[in-house]
Amino acid sequence: MAAEGTRLLLAYNRVAASPDCGGTYFLPRRIGTGPAMQLMVGSGELAVEAALTMNLVDWCVSAAELESSLEKVIDDILSGPGLAFGRFKALIRGEPCELQAHLERERAAFCAATKSEDFREGVTAFLERRAAKFAGR
Repeated sequence: MAAEGTRLLLAYNRVAASPDCGGTYFLPRRIGTGPAMQLMVGSGELAVEAALTMNLVDWCVSAAELESSLEKVIDDILSGPGLAFGRFKALIRGEPCELQAHLERERAAFCAATKSEDFREGVTAFLERRAAKFAGR
């Protein structure tokens, strides 16, 4: 998340250094090899609006809303179904496979989810038209 008007800077080329902390691993996977290379060998500067278009940032909000927007995302994550979030991540970031194998992974994850307290709470809350209170179990 970033505020409107923010400029991002990848400055390794300005100090003749190689990117670290996984920059050459994560950046190409997030925005593509070509754009990552252009950013690294070019000026390294990027307006947040361009970063949003490239999927380098997920949200662009006004500077006045930045803190409250970030707190809302954090609250949503912390109060959400942590076990389900773990399953989402495992499915989305798992090893690439054919569709049928991936559908089997989804089926297994869904079946596992139905055995959790959080699933029972989520379904009950949905039927009762209230917000769920997840416990992480």
